[in-house]
Amino acid sequence: MVLGLRTSRLILREWPEDDLEPSIALSMDPEVMRHLARPRGRAEAERWVAGARAHFRDHGFAFGRSRSPGVADLAGFAGLTTVPYEAHFTPAVGRLARAYWGNGYASEAAKAALDLAFFDLGLAEVVANAAIANKASIRVMERIGMSRDRAMISTIR
Repeated sequence: MVLGLRTSRLILREWPEDDLEPSIALSMDPEVMRHLARPRGRAEAERWVAGARAHFRDHGFAFGRSRSPGVADLAGFAGLTTVPYEAHFTPAVGRLARAYWGNGYASEAAKAALDLAFFDLGLAEVVANAAIANKASIRVMERIGMSRDRAMISTIR
C-alpha cells in the first residue's frame, strides 16, 4: 500500500517498526483469522509481517496497516499484494480487528486499494478470493463493484 494512503476515515500505510506486537495479536486472533490461514505461533506471525514489509520494498505496494484517527491505531490490514501461490487467476485485497467489524472500514479500505491499483499503479485487473463460507469478505467485494466468476473468484476490470 502506498505510504499514507487516506480515505475519509482511514489511513493505510506500511508498518512502523514499533507496530509488531499489535500486528501479531491481530494475526493470531482466531475469530479474525477464521477464514484465513492463521499463524501457528509468534514466529510465523512475525514472518508474515516481515514478508509484508519486504513485499512493499520489492513491489511498491503491499498489505498495510489501517488506522482510524481518533478511533483505532490499528483497525486491521488492507491493501494489494501479489499472490504467493499458483492458481488459475495468478499472478493477481484484508484482516480487520473484531472491534471494528460492521463499520464499513473493510469496504472503504478495499475501494481505496482498487483506486490505487487502477489509477496509480495502472493495473488492468484486480482479483480477490475468499473462502465460500466467508460471507463478509464476499459482501465487501460485491460492495466495491467486484463480480464473481464461475470459479467463485471476484474480479473487476
